[in-house]
Amino acid sequence: MEKLNRFFSSPKASRIIKSADSIVSIAAMLFSLKLSSVSNENEPIWTYALLTYIFMAFSRCFRASNYITKHKMMYSLNICCALMFLGAGLAVITDSFGPYSLRLYILALCLVLITDRVMSLIRKHKVRNIIFSLIFFAAAGIYIYSLFISEDEELGMLMVIHTFVVFVITLVHIISISFSQMRLGILRKIIRKTLAGEILFGLMLLIASFSFIFQELEPQIKTYADGLWYSFAVVTTIGFGDITVNNYISRILSVILGGYGIVVVALITSVIVNFYNEVKDL
Repeated sequence: MEKLNRFFSSPKASRIIKSADSIVSIAAMLFSLKLSSVSNENEPIWTYALLTYIFMAFSRCFRASNYITKHKMMYSLNICCALMFLGAGLAVITDSFGPYSLRLYILALCLVLITDRVMSLIRKHKVRNIIFSLIFFAAAGIYIYSLFISEDEELGMLMVIHTFVVFVITLVHIISISFSQMRLGILRKIIRKTLAGEILFGLMLLIASFSFIFQELEPQIKTYADGLWYSFAVVTTIGFGDITVNNYISRILSVILGGYGIVVVALITSVIVNFYNEVKDL
């Protein structure tokens, strides 16, 4: 047991667990997207539902392993979340994703999210976290109530919401794993000291205002969202090519936006990287 505890406490084990957690989270996200895009009635929808929750259960087991030697309660709560996912996933086999198993399937995710908020309160007792958790508990309670009073025909809309929530939480978890090695406290200090926040705000303001102009001048840019997408492509110099501008004013603005973006991104990147390297070991 002592050797096992030492293994889970080692940096090598941490890297292995994070890698495995990322893989199963990506698999869960992909199967949830497949679940939301099923159009053929003969397609085994319950299979995608089962696989989504099986991989989410694996993810919870990997998270639980981080607390084996640190926090028994957090370890137990994550194991409970894994069991809820596994139980709800297996339940869909009983009636091929009928109304009862569908309600249980959605309820399992709600209970897991509520458990997550409880774990967050255990870790952080800040007033802001407590207020947010109370609001979340109220919203979750209303959602669970609506789940049981809804007619069977209305469950399809709740399932759409469910798949979207699964996609979002798995995507956020994957991103959090990717940034887990960054010391965000230091990064916040860097942004404040180098005025990078104000510079980025100016760039965002420029993008927002130019997008309105692109929408008015260019027939290809029919919505404001299209204008933002085009501005993003120009600033990042990606150049997808799906939207182009023909008006001379739009071309001039594109040159200004692209040049400003190159300078700002290069400047902020160099400042932050240099400053981070100086203070990360302090």
